[in-house]
Amino acid sequence: MNVSARETLPEEETFGQRLKAKRKARNLTLTELATRSSVSASTISKIENGGVSPTYDVILRLAAGLSIPVSAMFGETIPESNEGPRPTGWQVVGRPDEYDLLDTKNYEHRYLCSSLKTKRLLPVLVRIKAGSIAEFGELVRHDGEEFIYVLRGTVELHSEFYATVVLNVGEYAYLDSTMGHAYVSGSDEDAEILCICAGQVSFESDDKTVI
Repeated sequence: MNVSARETLPEEETFGQRLKAKRKARNLTLTELATRSSVSASTISKIENGGVSPTYDVILRLAAGLSIPVSAMFGETIPESNEGPRPTGWQVVGRPDEYDLLDTKNYEHRYLCSSLKTKRLLPVLVRIKAGSIAEFGELVRHDGEEFIYVLRGTVELHSEFYATVVLNVGEYAYLDSTMGHAYVSGSDEDAEILCICAGQVSFESDDKTVI
């Protein structure tokens, strides 16, 4: 399967447009990506056309189906170079308005350092919109681990195996992301956290089934 060195995208592409470009660059049909990612073809089509916003778990599965790091779902494609090996040292500096926005029912995600495609950590500023666990719905689970630090408001951390914990500004938590969990605002206004996710989706056999 040939992947072009450069994927042509609009300057202000949406997440769905980026997903579609990456799928087409790999010559995958909706059905083929659905098989690889365990996400239905109809859901992928809706995401590509802006009809729905994917959860983080779905993003992980799509990245697995495309055989790319999850950070590449938010980063710019870096053309391959024939100028020899790249330097091993690097850094990325960000500005307040430099992020990729993904808005879902419970969270507004602002993915940081999106120009760096192959980072091992995924830093995200998250605005928490749900005001109760009943409003949030089912707990979420995904591969990896995550660290959160409360920047604004009060956050209720609900998890599968622990009692609910209330976190105030300056307090933090580190958890196994495969455990069911949810962040709910305990303030009158939306709370905000810095969330750093680590870990990639694992693969099983040649069909890239998500474990």
